[in-house]
Amino acid sequence: MKKFIVFFKENKEIIILIPTLLGGLYQILNIVILVGMPYVRYFSVSQVIPDGLLISIAIFWIYIAFQILLIFYKEVSKKIEDEKKHCFLFNAFYIIFLCSFGAYIIYIMSLENDFSNFGSVLTRYTAYAGGTLFIWGGIKHFLMVTSLDNWIKSKLSNINGDRKSKWIILFIIICLGIFIKIVPNEIGIINEIFIKVSNFENYSSFSKEIQKTYGMKSEPQLLYINKDYAFFKIPNKIPEKEGKILVLDAKSLTEIKKRP
Repeated sequence: MKKFIVFFKENKEIIILIPTLLGGLYQILNIVILVGMPYVRYFSVSQVIPDGLLISIAIFWIYIAFQILLIFYKEVSKKIEDEKKHCFLFNAFYIIFLCSFGAYIIYIMSLENDFSNFGSVLTRYTAYAGGTLFIWGGIKHFLMVTSLDNWIKSKLSNINGDRKSKWIILFIIICLGIFIKIVPNEIGIINEIFIKVSNFENYSSFSKEIQKTYGMKSEPQLLYINKDYAFFKIPNKIPEKEGKILVLDAKSLTEIKKRP
């Protein structure tokens, strides 16, 4: 406990800054992916802290769950390595089981579409982390029993600085490619839970008011909302305005007057 207090005192500025950076990045991704790059100008500073704290809590929870899984995995792996080190069939089964089970978890969670609450989102990403851990465990065990891990280490130690830099750049590019492929879908899923709340009566009334005010044939589609702005997509039933975005003051959502 004393070490944690000392660490916090020495790094409190960075620790406090992390939720702010996470919240800002999350909001920018939401606006860019769900609405469009030009609408980043409608960034809400007051939304940064709430988003950042929520993401920090989620990351912390997933980290704790991952550490528990990691401890369990290490204990099991240690026993298996001590008892079954020279058994080819067992090693083959163990590798296939870990990789297959990890891939199965990730695949099942990728098909899941019932995300009705915050817990379901945490479960999704904890499952992703666990699945990745199982796959990595299978790969690591394969490298160990085939002694490829030592061969790879020796090869890496002989690579000069320039070649290492090229491999690092290639790795970063691959990671960015995966990030660009996966993040938009995940942002959309999270948006469905935290933005498009089904029991938010204010939005239903506000949407009808917008439809009436702008003479729309159907209600506009809510794309994203932050503390200051609400972004709507005009219905496709209006050809001359198809695909256009309507940005309104989000305060209007809580200032709807009841009809007499």
